[in-house]
Amino acid sequence: MPAYGPDVISANIHKLVDSRDSQDSAAEQAAWNEIARLYDSNVKTPQDQKHLTNSLVESGVLPRLLVSIASAIDGDDYDETISKEELKERIDSTDGSVNPATKIASQYALDNFDAIDGCDGEERDGELSEEELVRWQQTHQGEGDPRTVNPYETNPENLEDPSAGDDALPEDAEHYKKVLEKPYASEQEKLRAVEELNKLGVREIELTEPDGTVRKYQIQVESAGSGRNFVHLWDASSGKIVLRGIGKDGTYTQQVDKNGNPVPFQGSRWSKRNPDSNVTKYEN
Repeated sequence: MPAYGPDVISANIHKLVDSRDSQDSAAEQAAWNEIARLYDSNVKTPQDQKHLTNSLVESGVLPRLLVSIASAIDGDDYDETISKEELKERIDSTDGSVNPATKIASQYALDNFDAIDGCDGEERDGELSEEELVRWQQTHQGEGDPRTVNPYETNPENLEDPSAGDDALPEDAEHYKKVLEKPYASEQEKLRAVEELNKLGVREIELTEPDGTVRKYQIQVESAGSGRNFVHLWDASSGKIVLRGIGKDGTYTQQVDKNGNPVPFQGSRWSKRNPDSNVTKYEN
């Protein structure tokens, strides 16, 4: 078995996910490069591969990685779903264009495809959706907090302060929280609020509906290339998408499906189930 240090490949994959979450492009590129270097020099046999995969699963890092790089795995024009064929293409690639981390995540998704498909409560459709990947990640956290298993010393600001209360928010975040709770803020204002909350380090937020219902949401912002970002707000309990858009310089456009058709800013499934929520009400 190779000497991983304290599983340094797993630690660098952990670093990759955190750098993508924090939009630190320099740290992200360094992590991609280090993963490729370490993988080539340490993973030589099927047993090595099994050891690494088990480590990533046990720590909860591999499910996080799958959610984080889903858009990179998807070979279509961001249609929000991944097929078995797309996964096999990434796994079988031999031209050096697919990073080992992407291959590992793709193999993990393929191995668990039937279990992931439909894990959000919907019928299986032979495609893995964002909602299903997030739901899978939420129910496969590993043996410990993936931010503290296989820890690394760089970017310690990405780790939450355990002494902070669950409701603690930066002062500026209260403003953006109110925007999301406002029923007639525009979709541009709400997506900007999500992105600004992410910049402030807020990854989870509780929002209150007019009837007093409090729901917890998760924030995800990841690079779409060319200075653009995918901006997402998820319902933490169901794993369903609530708001989504592609942002650049504070302006947001709709994402598109595999046929090039724009999809709504609000998650269709979630908004149908929660028609009275202020979060998905907005002025055009």
